[in-house]
Amino acid sequence: QGLFQAMPPSLRAAFEGLSLGQTWIMLTANYMFAPMFLIVPLMVAIIVASDSFVGEKERRTLEGLLYTPVSDVDLFLAKVLTALLPAVVIDIASFMVMIVAVNAAGYGQMGRLFFPAAPWWPMVLWLGPAVSLAGMGATVLISAKTSTFMQAQQLSGVLVLPIVLLMFGQMSGVLFLGVGVILGLGLLMYLLGALLVWIGARTFSRGELMARI
Repeated sequence: QGLFQAMPPSLRAAFEGLSLGQTWIMLTANYMFAPMFLIVPLMVAIIVASDSFVGEKERRTLEGLLYTPVSDVDLFLAKVLTALLPAVVIDIASFMVMIVAVNAAGYGQMGRLFFPAAPWWPMVLWLGPAVSLAGMGATVLISAKTSTFMQAQQLSGVLVLPIVLLMFGQMSGVLFLGVGVILGLGLLMYLLGALLVWIGARTFSRGELMARI
């Protein structure tokens, strides 16, 4: 009921005439658990970014990398892009697979294609990459300061908590992730990600890393 009350009237109209089972399918697939999808691009970015520096240190390939004739900023940004690009690709590919799977699973009850609803598109194409950028910026900073890959990954795992809170907020009706809210959150995440990348590029020092090898 809380989610219904927070939902704009234009979206509530899509539930008119649906049975209880159909209403539940529409709510869960299109709205209730939608924020959980953001964990996909975020976790990909975290796993790849966690391996960025500390992983190379554990494989004993970091020393050769640090002696390459590139600037500290270029080296840091290269590590950032290495984590960001796979996250965006897997974000979009997973969404395409999810469209087929969810519609196939619910077609017998719904009798039509019903997924995705309008808020999904900006969430996947705008907010997903933004969350990846912010998570990756934080994780690369952590990876440059930690001693092991597992330590970097465990510390970065805390970044998932805001997404879980976002999901509970929508389920309880505290907020509704409509298109406008998603665009605003995406802009905020892009600004945060850009800030973290800027801080990382400004503070990254291969001399400090070489001293810890």
